[in-house]
Amino acid sequence: LRIALPLVLVPAAASTCFGFAEIARGALLLQTTASATYDSYFLGTVSNDPDTIYTLFPSLRYTRNAGRAQLGASAGVAFNRYEKNQDLDSEDLRAHASIDLPTAQGSRLTGSFAADYNESTVIDYTVNDRVATETFSANLGFRYRLGARMQLSESLGYSTSSREIYSDQETLSNTVTFTYEDFLRGTALDVSHGA
Repeated sequence: LRIALPLVLVPAAASTCFGFAEIARGALLLQTTASATYDSYFLGTVSNDPDTIYTLFPSLRYTRNAGRAQLGASAGVAFNRYEKNQDLDSEDLRAHASIDLPTAQGSRLTGSFAADYNESTVIDYTVNDRVATETFSANLGFRYRLGARMQLSESLGYSTSSREIYSDQETLSNTVTFTYEDFLRGTALDVSHGA
């Protein structure tokens, strides 16, 4: 649980349960987390009176590390119930998928792809409100090893957020990083340029 403001959100209780199965040389994990969060200054209401949020989040996670490919996927629904502000009760879908792009053994080039879909009610401090938001993001990354201590990496990102009340948001990003590793007793130097 994250603290939005100092001493504002206090976790009252949290519990996690697991179940495991092996499928197609991969691991399928059923994870269920229950939590309660007390918010002493509840933004998004006129009075900002305290409230308690109860969340039950069952999810399925699949991981497969076979050969040069590594796959990961998860999906679940977070059931959120508010003690006082019941109009904010929600069932939020969350999904994630990632893959390490397979290359020839010993190749200097490696890559990865990840995509996420997340429904949530987020605090927007600009408008002092809680906003129901649907976010999709994707990231494509490449790493090329130039030598024993040097590598060049590039990350391409895309994100779009649909908000219930306020304007939607869309972001494109591109970051190129040069890394020089293991000098001055394990220190690494990163030089990045982002847009």
